[in-house]
Amino acid sequence: MGVVYIGGIGKYRYGGKYDGKYDGKYDGKYDGKYDGKYDGIKKKTITLPELNGLSPTLESTALKIAEENGELCRAIGKLRGLNGEEVGLSKEEVYKEIIMELIDVAQTSFTMMFILERELGIDINDYIEEHIKKLTNKGYIKIS
Repeated sequence: MGVVYIGGIGKYRYGGKYDGKYDGKYDGKYDGKYDGKYDGIKKKTITLPELNGLSPTLESTALKIAEENGELCRAIGKLRGLNGEEVGLSKEEVYKEIIMELIDVAQTSFTMMFILERELGIDINDYIEEHIKKLTNKGYIKIS
């Protein structure tokens, strides 16, 4: 099983068997060309496992992302009462459901990254800086 770390700019792949004891801390062994110019940007880093008990395809994973996104939208609609039903859960319970659905979306997106890496031999890390430049050019990120 592999574990991919993607946070801001960077990638860390745990080699060998994952023992469940990875603490989510990046060891500093970044293997890319990061020059530090995005250090002022707030980032969120998560580590999710490769699903080695399944054989997903690019197509099945794209459909799964859409399904998980629908479940996330349903959970948000439940919080806002948009589904016409009375909200029977506490805000904390609804927020937990939103978070769990969001993690499902992220997990499925990571699954697609694993598929692309495996099938095409690409390195997602090679595209992160280009993605950040796009966000910066659109004004979504301000570099200080």
